[in-house]
Amino acid sequence: MLGKLIKYEFKASGRLLLPIYGAVILMGLISSFFVKIHPDFSLGSKLLTVASIVSMILFFVLIVAAIISSYIFAIYRYKKNLLDSEGYLMNTLPVSVWQNISGKLIPAIIYQLLSVIVAFIAGILFFIIGSNVTVANLFEAAERFFEELAKASSIHLWLAVTEFSILILISLAASNLMVYAALSVGHSFTTHKILSSVCVYVIFYIASQFINTFLLIAAGSFFNNALTGINLTDSLPHMLIVGLILLETAYGAIYFFISDYFMKNKLNLQ
Repeated sequence: MLGKLIKYEFKASGRLLLPIYGAVILMGLISSFFVKIHPDFSLGSKLLTVASIVSMILFFVLIVAAIISSYIFAIYRYKKNLLDSEGYLMNTLPVSVWQNISGKLIPAIIYQLLSVIVAFIAGILFFIIGSNVTVANLFEAAERFFEELAKASSIHLWLAVTEFSILILISLAASNLMVYAALSVGHSFTTHKILSSVCVYVIFYIASQFINTFLLIAAGSFFNNALTGINLTDSLPHMLIVGLILLETAYGAIYFFISDYFMKNKLNLQ
């Protein structure tokens, strides 16, 4: 049943987000075309100059809109589908609460990652078409960059990339779940639900920042006192990333539990 919820959410979110992603790619191509034919933005042709500038502005605005909308729409879908009037239907389906939450979370993360990937692809296309650089040149430059980085760094590069990728996924999940938890708590009130949700979110944020600061100070003290004289040049970056992964996982688990508890026991659809 979770698979069906995810499939439904993909379709519902895609109806809004996929056209925006398509518009980003299209505007990137249009902007690169203007840069190609009018690279110096000279005033020889005022109309062409204005069109070039406007297309580039629209391109960057669409990139920002695509990334922001993927996050905002995830919040909107959770609120509308589970906490507003549609919740009467969704919460009577033969699925558990954690499946309803996961059915919103998984597509949200994928679309948020997709928005960044689309922005990256559009930027690459803009750069390639608008200049004399080829795809082969880009791959060669990227290969040289990673080779030099591997030589200059003592860390295991691909292990760090893998760890960092996991950290991004976990952090995205935790950030979405933080909003879900705030909405779930806020909508347990009978009035001022949105305001209550915002206040709960602020409380969660302040609490997490306090905990992060405390853990940072504690970790710094630990490394300074307990590990003095030990060479951690190779392992320290990995330890830091793994520590952040564990911390974000703990946050995500707590927010998921809060959302699940309030959806089960405190849900107020009135």
